[in-house]
Amino acid sequence: VILFVFLTGIVVGVSIMLIKPQISFSKSKKIDIKDEKLLFFDVGGGSTEFTLAENGEIKKTYSTQIGIRRYANKFGIDFLAMKEQLKQDLSVIPKEKLKHSILVGIGGTACSIAAMKYKLAEYDSNVVHRSFIKSDELEKMQAELSLLDEKQIAQKMPFGSKRAEIILIGLNIVKEIVDSFQGSGFFVSDRGLQFGVLRMNKEKLAKML
Repeated sequence: VILFVFLTGIVVGVSIMLIKPQISFSKSKKIDIKDEKLLFFDVGGGSTEFTLAENGEIKKTYSTQIGIRRYANKFGIDFLAMKEQLKQDLSVIPKEKLKHSILVGIGGTACSIAAMKYKLAEYDSNVVHRSFIKSDELEKMQAELSLLDEKQIAQKMPFGSKRAEIILIGLNIVKEIVDSFQGSGFFVSDRGLQFGVLRMNKEKLAKML
């Protein structure tokens, strides 16, 4: 059985996580994902990976040319040109088939955005993991950071100041992803940040759950 190892406290060295029914993602958000479609996205330096999971199984994976470093090298801070490229790069994903999917961000970009939302001086997995970032919160962060220089941005993310130079690009990418899939926001998972597929029998699965 191929499953997503998702939103568990068990670190297994892969980013694909076990889907567990009726998971509370945050204090204010609770959804029953037993029959839901989850679309995971991981915004990296050179590419962004999307993985669709449904009923506890991986259905499809998509790789795009969307990358923070790639975009930084090509566009600098020309966010209008970047937005057009984002739309083009996202066009390879069949959005009609992915309608009503629940967006879940994994990886450093999504987790950094969550840590900034909560104004963390030090990264705290207990705060970041299972949090929900609203679309309008992304927009507010975009507007705020666009007025700051790199040093000022770094002060707002002491947990990861080395990412200060690229976090605004990451924010723009994530916002476009959320808008592209007509989402109200996205959940965040920091459980395992390297892609991998976990194969296990029912017996092993029962032990993990």
